[in-house]
Amino acid sequence: MKITNVKVDKLKLELIKPITVALGTIEHVESLILKVETDEGISGIGEGAPFEFVTGETLETSLYVARMLGNRLIGEDPLAIERIHHLMDKIIIGNSAAKAAIDIALYDLHGKWLNTPLYKILGGYSNTFITDMTIGID
Repeated sequence: MKITNVKVDKLKLELIKPITVALGTIEHVESLILKVETDEGISGIGEGAPFEFVTGETLETSLYVARMLGNRLIGEDPLAIERIHHLMDKIIIGNSAAKAAIDIALYDLHGKWLNTPLYKILGGYSNTFITDMTIGID
């Protein structure tokens, strides 16, 4: 199986209720959405959320890097995730949001290829989980 295309787009979601943290008030979130397509018709979806206050990454730079990395991944085996991590790190330092979107898309694709839920591939035993929570100042 080979990667034939990587599509990158942006997503902006307004929060139902803005949240105020030490860095300011957040009214919406912006992230990049990425789709890795293969010659076998299997695709994976990933998301990366740049947060300039924390990582210095902007949505614009993350979109640019994701597109650039995506172009370099054409012809690669999407199941060789460690190899793709190494390749991405050789191409550019940092840029965790773009790399995360690709990583997540590859794991999503892997789960679809195996016809197995991703939580099982990652060694989990339950399809629910507790995530972290940000508590606003007010």
